[in-house]
Amino acid sequence: MIGAEICYQEKYFLRAGYRINLSETKNQSINLGIGFNYKKYTIDYSLEMNQGLNIPHRVSIGHNF
Repeated sequence: MIGAEICYQEKYFLRAGYRINLSETKNQSINLGIGFNYKKYTIDYSLEMNQGLNIPHRVSIGHNF
């Protein structure tokens, strides 16, 4: 996987990536995501765009101790 992340004020994050599977061309996909930090809490959202009709969406919520 190849990816990049841009951070603004250590609160807002924008992410993009590309999953490469050299043995199979149909398993390649583009991933996009955003993130937000507030004090000790984090919220992240991402989606994966692949060649099929299935577009997975992922959400995570975290707390740092």
